[in-house]
Amino acid sequence: MTALRTVTVDGSPVHVMESGTGPAVLMLHGSGPGTTGSGAWATTAQALATGA
Repeated sequence: MTALRTVTVDGSPVHVMESGTGPAVLMLHGSGPGTTGSGAWATTAQALATGA
């Protein structure tokens, strides 16, 4: 199951997607046309969460 939430870091909102169990993995996306946070990493995050 994937949980989406927002946390505040130094007064700025940070969107977090949590899935799976085990050690945390931080994935940061770049910026530019067509770049979205969850869209940039959705396939990779799903594979890591299932252990594939």
